[in-house]
Amino acid sequence: MKQLIKLLLPYVGLSQEDIPQCKGFQNLESLTVAGPPKALSTFLRSLSTRTLQDVTLDGTTTPQIIDVAEWQGCVACLCLLHGSPLRAIDLRLTASTGGPDLSRMGVVSPILELHHIVRFTNTYDGIGVAKYPSFEAIS
Repeated sequence: MKQLIKLLLPYVGLSQEDIPQCKGFQNLESLTVAGPPKALSTFLRSLSTRTLQDVTLDGTTTPQIIDVAEWQGCVACLCLLHGSPLRAIDLRLTASTGGPDLSRMGVVSPILELHHIVRFTNTYDGIGVAKYPSFEAIS
């Protein structure tokens, strides 16, 4: 699977146990993956791609309440390891993610530092709270 450029794991709900089997993907350009933020962070660290352009991180499949700090860490991990080639990010969370005090800007703030993003969608409970077809409009 060295030539794989698109990986979709949208409804599976990636877990820590899945990570040892999911490594490499050196040519990956598009990723859609669901699960808790710690598992997603571990998965992002296991990718060897330097060409990741389009990412969807879906936290809506996770039933338990998750700490905002975990999502901040997950998004920061994405931006640090794969931010340079990224052009599009879709972040999907639920209101139960982080409980009632969800600090939305704290979660997405690392994305604001990326210079090549052309599309950013930030969805909470299926409601698009931020969608920027031209990211330059907010920079």
